[in-house]
Amino acid sequence: KSSKEKKGKKKKKGVVEKEDAPAEQVVENPEPEEEIEVIPTYISLGRDENIDLTYELRVNPSINNQVVASVIFKNLRDDAQLINMEFNVLDSLNTKMVRPIGSPAHDGIRVPFQLPPDIANEAQFAFTVDGIQMPQKLRGTLTYMIKRSDGATSEKIDFKLSFPVSGFICPVVCNMEEFSDLLGGGKLCEAQTLKTKLTKCASFSQALRRACALFKLTVIECDERKASLYGQTIQKHHVCLLVKLLDDAGLSLTGKCSDSTFISHLLNEFKTEV
Repeated sequence: KSSKEKKGKKKKKGVVEKEDAPAEQVVENPEPEEEIEVIPTYISLGRDENIDLTYELRVNPSINNQVVASVIFKNLRDDAQLINMEFNVLDSLNTKMVRPIGSPAHDGIRVPFQLPPDIANEAQFAFTVDGIQMPQKLRGTLTYMIKRSDGATSEKIDFKLSFPVSGFICPVVCNMEEFSDLLGGGKLCEAQTLKTKLTKCASFSQALRRACALFKLTVIECDERKASLYGQTIQKHHVCLLVKLLDDAGLSLTGKCSDSTFISHLLNEFKTEV
């Protein structure tokens, strides 16, 4: 071929041929994505005009008789420092606060920091627990001093520290085969079923996210209308839940566990929180 023909086939710089242009994509009426809610896991413990207390329960799967209350202390004042804080919870026969070695059983624990104006900080307090089948409440008191430029005054705030049965669950990985073996193995109690309405959640998916965040459950299997959830207590009880969306937009909750009392209370907690 001639050199003129070869030159004629060369593309001009900066020019894109029409056949190489990407096809224009048209998206018609995209459906809005569901807004992902941030699930608060801290709950109120107590509040006065000086300080706000919130807490969450945490567990260590390797320690089968202990739960930790992680407490946030928030100084609500902008003109004073909070000092000499002491946190005390009255023991019950079943649940006892872990105190420093050698401390009397009724002594409080010194909070390991002071709070400047408008500042928050967090401290952990461990509790030994014998039985986890029932929800529990312990009375407690925080004593503290308000330090101002003109002096200091002593104050206290009373509270009730709640231990719902869900607070004793650990998030544990479990595959579908292991989950099926648990359900069919005969080691779990008879299934307990409860029906409820969605009162705090606008959708099935939101209810599942809320339950997993609050109860530390793992999703084993899930579709648009049902889900299988799993957890394990600090005393190694298996917790299996089947959640179904009903035609009337309510929920059917079916639970199995190696302790029938525990699963009964957990289902009632589920009902309250969704």
